[in-house]
Amino acid sequence: MLKGLDNANWDRLSGAPAGEHTDVPRLIRSLTATDPQTRSAALDELEDIIAHQGTVCEITSYVIPFLVELLSSDMVLDRGDILLVFYTICWVYREYNPDHRDEPYRTYVQKSLSAIRDGTETYVTLLNSPDYQVRAITAFALPLLTKRDPRSMAAALSRLRVETASEVTASLAWSLGDYADDKSPLLVQDRDQTWTSLRNLVDRGQVPEVRFSAARSLIEVEGSDVGSGVVDILLSAIGQPDLYSNLPGGAVPTWAATEALCRLSGDRRLKAFQTALDVVPTSGDAHLIAMAFPDCVLLGATSRVHHYVSDYSDPELTRYGGEADEPLSIHSLSSEHREAVRIVLEADKVWEQPSNLLAIYGLPTLRDEAHRLLTLVSGSGL
Repeated sequence: MLKGLDNANWDRLSGAPAGEHTDVPRLIRSLTATDPQTRSAALDELEDIIAHQGTVCEITSYVIPFLVELLSSDMVLDRGDILLVFYTICWVYREYNPDHRDEPYRTYVQKSLSAIRDGTETYVTLLNSPDYQVRAITAFALPLLTKRDPRSMAAALSRLRVETASEVTASLAWSLGDYADDKSPLLVQDRDQTWTSLRNLVDRGQVPEVRFSAARSLIEVEGSDVGSGVVDILLSAIGQPDLYSNLPGGAVPTWAATEALCRLSGDRRLKAFQTALDVVPTSGDAHLIAMAFPDCVLLGATSRVHHYVSDYSDPELTRYGGEADEPLSIHSLSSEHREAVRIVLEADKVWEQPSNLLAIYGLPTLRDEAHRLLTLVSGSGL
């Protein structure tokens, strides 16, 4: 095992922090130690060198193959933690555009992501690990680590049929939704099988996290054609988030449900978000919904407006920075757009904490002013 580890010129490969990294072989071997503190310290130090805050460097692609090899060994007891290092790297670069980077950094990224994806067969094998926590982490990370490789999707479907641990079942159900994009073979060869598997979990699942994960993935697969029971589960998670506190990957129930509901369209989306803002228990979560909702209705997708809190100086006003990718004016809004704004304006939970939320969309900051303008433009009362 680890053949060739001492042959690499570790002292010549750049990492983070800058400097020689001749201790990399020792750190990698320490991951097989029996002492958990030794393993944990070694992985923490190694992660800082190869992927500080998820950012790769020259040394990263040289280390990854050895870590993939360790994942195949029962001697390594922290395989789930190694997988999470890979997941962090892939998450940081999930929408990576090499044209936006200069050499040599572009090459570092491409080689590192390729090295991770070369481990696909190993990850598929880990779905059958006797350790349910390893299976759960593998299932959750699989679409991202493998770039939605058809082999990994087939393995996830196969594992779902025999899995008995609810935590793993939830992760498998969640990951199937992550395969559902226009480039995925799911849409051409495995859609029916996936739909049936997820529908069974929604209808018969006893564990809230399993039902939520299946519902979230069903809406990814079916979009606005999804059944009403799926929408009800997602709205339940917004109204009672404490019942869904152990979602895969530590996902926040309100945000995960909100993102999923954005897959709806037309009147169905408007109705779902109006209900969400009626049942949401806190002002903070209402703000989260109120940011995502106009975003997906006005611009067609979540996360096209870049939100961040930009001013903490006024405790009476929550300020959000950022602006829409497209200039917006209330005068140019369609009837559906205006209805989305009206729903946000009438949601009392949103306005328990004053904010400049609507200003991001070119609308007046104050609730009453936005009401008056919308009424004027619409030509009728709200």
